[in-house]
Amino acid sequence: MRMPEGAVLWVGEQAPEGLVSAQPRQVRRCLGRECAVLVFDAHAGFHVDAFAAAMGTLRGGGELLLLLPDWQTWDQLDPVREKFASYPLTQTEVGTRFLARLRRLFDAADCVSVEQEGARLEPFSVQGPLLSRKDFVLSNGQQAVVAAVERVAHGHARRPLILTADRGRGKSTALGFALAGLLREREIKVVLTAPGLDSVQAVFDALQRELPHGQLHAGCFTYQRGAVEFRDADEQLLSPTDCELLVVDEAAAIALPILEQLLSKHNRVVFSSTVHGYEGSGRGFSLRFSRVLDRLCPQRKYLSLEEPVRWQQGDPLEALVNEAALLNAELDECVDEPAVRYQWLSQVELAANEVLLRNLFALLVSAHYQTRPSDLRQLLDAPLLRILVARRGEALLGVALVVEEGGFDVTLAQDVCAGERRPRGHMLVQSLAAHAGLCDAPVLRLMRIMRVAVADVWRGQGIGSALVSKVIDAARDQAFDLFGTAYGVDAPLLRFWRRAGLRVLRLGHRRDHASGTHSVQMALGLNAAGMSLVSGGEARFQQQFPWRLAREFRQLPADVVIALMQGRDCRDLPLSPSDMADVEAFALSFRGFDDALPALWRWLCHELSTENMVAGDADDSLLIAAVLQNRALGSSMAGSQASGPRGQLNTLRLAVARRQQDG
Repeated sequence: MRMPEGAVLWVGEQAPEGLVSAQPRQVRRCLGRECAVLVFDAHAGFHVDAFAAAMGTLRGGGELLLLLPDWQTWDQLDPVREKFASYPLTQTEVGTRFLARLRRLFDAADCVSVEQEGARLEPFSVQGPLLSRKDFVLSNGQQAVVAAVERVAHGHARRPLILTADRGRGKSTALGFALAGLLREREIKVVLTAPGLDSVQAVFDALQRELPHGQLHAGCFTYQRGAVEFRDADEQLLSPTDCELLVVDEAAAIALPILEQLLSKHNRVVFSSTVHGYEGSGRGFSLRFSRVLDRLCPQRKYLSLEEPVRWQQGDPLEALVNEAALLNAELDECVDEPAVRYQWLSQVELAANEVLLRNLFALLVSAHYQTRPSDLRQLLDAPLLRILVARRGEALLGVALVVEEGGFDVTLAQDVCAGERRPRGHMLVQSLAAHAGLCDAPVLRLMRIMRVAVADVWRGQGIGSALVSKVIDAARDQAFDLFGTAYGVDAPLLRFWRRAGLRVLRLGHRRDHASGTHSVQMALGLNAAGMSLVSGGEARFQQQFPWRLAREFRQLPADVVIALMQGRDCRDLPLSPSDMADVEAFALSFRGFDDALPALWRWLCHELSTENMVAGDADDSLLIAAVLQNRALGSSMAGSQASGPRGQLNTLRLAVARRQQDG
C-alpha cells in the first residue's frame, strides 16, 4: 500500500528516497512530529536513546519495523558495544546482557516486526485506524489542562502549574490550545521555552490549527497584538524578555538550577514534563523539583494527564518500549527488616533478576532526574563497572556505581597531559591531567564513584556516607592510589564529600548541560603517591580559584563560593595595615568602592577562609558578587534586596562595617 507523505520515519542509514529520515543523533529534532510507520535501522548499532526518542513520534495503530543484521547473533555484532569499552579494553570484552534482554522481550511480543538482512521492506502496512485531524477534539484531561493554564494566567501570582503526562497523552497539544485561547481573548505576551525549538513543534501546530490567521516565523507565533515566542532557557535568564506567562515544556530535560531561577524571576509559570519519556527522567524531576517548589511556591498546583490520545489505552507497543528501556520503573517500598546490609552485585546477577534490575534503575532515576535509557545498557554491560547496594531484606535503599580508571604507562600519560591523546573512558584522571596540570594522575589507579543514590525516604540516615566509606575501603584493599568523584557542584554535596575526606582539585570552566552547574572534581589519596597528588592539586586549585571568580565563575552561587573558600590558606594574600585602613575607610564612607577594591578583595578572601560567613546572608552574597565576581553595581544579584548602584553601595558599606564589628 502507498503511504501518505511524511507517514514514515526512517532512523538510521540508507533510507529509501522520499522518506523522512534521521540519524540516531538527530532523532530529538523529530520530536513533536508523528509517523504511522517507524523504521529503526540498527545495522550501524542499536542506539537505545534514539530508539526511545523515536518511539515518541509513532502514532497509535502505527507499526514499528526493526532492521537488524542477524536476529540470533545481534547482541554479538552490535558496534555500539565499543562505546562502553574503556581503554585498553575492546568491544569483545563488553557485555551483551542488555541486547539479550531486549531480544527476549521482542521475541515474546506480537506488536513488533523484525526484518532480517535482505528482507523486502515493501509494502508498508498500518495496523488499525489513524486519528484524523478533521475529527480532532480535546479529551477531558486536555480540557482540564486548558482550564488550569487559564487559571495561572488570570489568577493569583506565584501559583505555578506542574503538568505531567506519559507520552501520547496530548500534553503539548493541550498547551497549544490553552495559549491559543489566551491570544484570542486578549493581548498577551507568552514566552515558551524547552530543550529546543523542535521540542515544541506540537505546541505551535496547535496554535496554527486554532488560529489559522496567526503568523509563525522563526519560533514566534503572533496573533493580533499578542505573541507566543520561543526562547532558550539560558537566553531568557541572561537577557529576559518581559512576559505575562512563562511556559516551560519538557522541563525534565532542563537543569534543575535553571528551572529554579526561571521560577524565581517569573510570577506566572507552567512547567510541563513527560513522566516516562526519552530522558527516562520525569519521575525523578517531579521528586526533586517538588522540594524547590515547597520552598519557593508552596501554593502550586499539580495536574497529570492519564488518558491516551495518540495511543489506545494499554497499547502493547507502548508497554513494550517502557519495559525495554525501564522508562516506567518504580521503586518498591522497603519491608520492615531490622538491619541494613551492604552488598556488591555482579552484572550477571542483576541481569538474571528483573525485579532487582527494575528497582535499581528506578532508584537511579529518582535520584538523578536526567537518567537515560543508555544508562541501563551501561549498567548491564560496561566491563569496568561495579555495583554496591544497601538493602533491607530484598528492598533497595541505596546504590553506588563505581568505575576503575588510570594505570596508564608514563608515555601515554604524558600524551594525555599534552592534549595529544584521549583514550576512551577514564574521565577523571584524564581531566585532571589535561585541564588541572596533574600529569601523574593517569599513571595512578583511581576508583571513582560515578553515581551514588539513596531512596528519598532513607536520606539523611547515613546510608550514602556508608556506601562511600565501603567503596573507599574496597579501593584501599585493592591497592588503588586514589578514590575520586565528579558531580555538578552545590554546597550540600560539597560538604558531604568533604566529610568523606575528599579534596577539591578542579572546577570545570563551563556549566554542565545536564545539571546546569559547574562540574567539581574531588579525590582522596590512599597511599603516598595518591596523597602527594591530592595535596599538590588542592593547593593549586586554592591558589587559582579567587582570581577565577571574576572570569568564568562570575555566576557561581554565593553558598558554593563560601564552601569552596572555607579553610583556604591565605598566606599568599597578605593583608597590610594600609589594606585594613582602606577597608575601614570604605565602611565609614571615606573611600570610594573602586579605590578600596584591591584591599576589599584581599580582606574578603581572608573572611571567606574562616567559618565566619554563613550561606544565605543576602549582604554577604552581595559582597561576594561585587568584590570577588566583579559584577557591576546596580545589576540584578541573587538575594540582594538593595536596588540601584547607590542602594547596593550603601549595603556593601554596612556589610563591611558589620563584619569588622563582629571580627
